[in-house]
Amino acid sequence: MHTSLFRHFLHPNRYKPCNASLAILSEPSHILYGRFCARLASRPRNGLWISITANSMNNKGNQGNTSGMTAKELRREAIRANLLTKSVVRHWVRRRIKTALREELKGRGWGFDGLPSEKLKTGRGNRVGGGSMEVLKGTVEIVANKEAIRAEYGELKTDIGKLVEQMVKKMKVVDGSDAERMKETGYR
Repeated sequence: MHTSLFRHFLHPNRYKPCNASLAILSEPSHILYGRFCARLASRPRNGLWISITANSMNNKGNQGNTSGMTAKELRREAIRANLLTKSVVRHWVRRRIKTALREELKGRGWGFDGLPSEKLKTGRGNRVGGGSMEVLKGTVEIVANKEAIRAEYGELKTDIGKLVEQMVKKMKVVDGSDAERMKETGYR
């Protein structure tokens, strides 16, 4: 899916490593291959796996027709393009998205890991029928767009709210009830 600030991909009941790990895991001769395989094998397959990247912002700005631009506009465009490639800006955008997602999940009764928050484990929220807990299961990939840099935090929270609504619709399961379906489909 695509919003104005980021693209996201939901993989319900499927646990998938992030793209950076996939590059290493697809090459057995890579020096970190063994370490990543061991880390992936030991990682628990419950709740949410969340991957937030901002590397897609590395475009070089306006590469089209610049003949009508003044020197000042060309300089401003060059500075903007350079700013997008700075790792500190990409990290700031990732952290901003992560904070908004954490707040939105917390507001709906889940922790960042997709499991019910501590208050709800002892209370009534997210409980179904006989006391089973509803959890969010699967992988969420979020890829930030360059528009996320200048976006107001309220706009980012609105987009994240829409994402969390989709996550709840597609990824919510009652803890323990989906074991048979997961065996049939081959997902862990």
